[in-house]
Amino acid sequence: MRIIGVTLLIAARAATASGKPSATQLNANDTANGIATTKPFTKSVVSPTSGNFRATCWDINTTQNGTFIDAWCQDGRNGLRRSYLSLGMCVVNNNGKLDPKSAGRFMESCTPCNLKSTSTILRCQCPTINNGTQDAEIEL
Repeated sequence: MRIIGVTLLIAARAATASGKPSATQLNANDTANGIATTKPFTKSVVSPTSGNFRATCWDINTTQNGTFIDAWCQDGRNGLRRSYLSLGMCVVNNNGKLDPKSAGRFMESCTPCNLKSTSTILRCQCPTINNGTQDAEIEL
């Protein structure tokens, strides 16, 4: 999926000597909606339109019932940053199908949502226009 015009919100976090992020959980100043942090967020240096964030990010997870993803990503300066993205900013429910769309707000109709095991495929149950529901997936 290509994300166009979306600002990735990133909070700096410490990395271990191996270059992988530490297992430290979000601190009390990190909140999922609005994501407040002790340091200001910066834009990702990795292009959000590259379509392959998995190449520079790992430990990719969903939060808030699948409405946000968070991951540890390379920052372009030999460092790591914890990155957050509201999927509602770029995914829409299109008659029971998940499609890329700016300000799509899929989370208002699709639940529950999560990533398929060890992948970047988001899976949800989404309603259709004929009052049914179906499994919907999108490659992030």
